[in-house]
Amino acid sequence: MDRHQIKQMAGWILIASSMFVVWATLRNRYGGGPPLPALVPLFGTGFVLLYLGLQITLCFWFRTKIGLAWIAGGFVLGLIGGTVGESVWSRKSNPNPAFEEVLNQHGMSTTHYDWTRHKLVTGGCLAGAAVGLGFARGKL
Repeated sequence: MDRHQIKQMAGWILIASSMFVVWATLRNRYGGGPPLPALVPLFGTGFVLLYLGLQITLCFWFRTKIGLAWIAGGFVLGLIGGTVGESVWSRKSNPNPAFEEVLNQHGMSTTHYDWTRHKLVTGGCLAGAAVGLGFARGKL
């Protein structure tokens, strides 16, 4: 395998892993909890730091400095998207206390949801998808 094929494969792996983490560990738009709540502790702030480090390392290894701008742009857009999601969610959902208690018992709390983690994971995964798309399509 040559360097171009490795770059394409790394790009598709970044895209797939980013989409999996977003789907599996973040709250969906219909109000439910994450589909795989057992993975939430695994994919937290530490994961985001390691994932961003991996992306930066790949950009240096593939000698593409513009990829760092793609990472920064994707991360900022992800943070903005997470912030918008939080504001929309908090404006739309005001469950009664009894319903909130049932959600808390089943791990789908609306008031105790970690929105900071949500924003960081969204940013890291959007950055991974952006740089992955750049690698896979030959733009970086």
